[in-house]
Amino acid sequence: MSAETPCSVCYRLDGTVTSNFIRNRGVPTVYDTPWPDTLVNNPAPTPVYVRLVNGVFNLNGKQMPRLLLTQGRKYQFNIVTNGVPFYFSTTPGGPVDVFGIPPVDYDLRTYTATEATPKKFYYTSPDGKVAGEVVIV
Repeated sequence: MSAETPCSVCYRLDGTVTSNFIRNRGVPTVYDTPWPDTLVNNPAPTPVYVRLVNGVFNLNGKQMPRLLLTQGRKYQFNIVTNGVPFYFSTTPGGPVDVFGIPPVDYDLRTYTATEATPKKFYYTSPDGKVAGEVVIV
C-alpha cells in the first residue's frame, strides 16, 4: 500500500503500523514508525481477588494460597476483606509494608514486583493471624 493511499490501520510486512485514524485522530498523516513499546508490550494487570471468608483470606477463590508473582509483571489486587486490613509485609503481622502502602480492607491496588522487591514476603493482617506466603519468581 502506498503512503498516499488512506487507511484506518495498515499492517506492513516489516512489522510497522500506519494509521491515519487511530494514531492521528482522522488527520490524513501516515506514520511509518512502529507502535511505542509501552503500547505493544504493556499487558493489562493480572487480577487477584482478595476476600475474607470464614476469617481467612481467599485469593482468587483459594483459601490462603502461596502466591507466586513474576518479577516485572503487574498485578491488580481487588481487596474486600470486611474490616480486616490486608497488606504485604516481610513478616506475618509485621509493621513494614513491602510496597510502602498502608493496610486496607477495601481497595483496588496495582503492584509490580521489581528487582528491589524482596523475593519472599507475606500478605497479612496486622495481627498476623491471617497470613500467607508470597514468592517472587
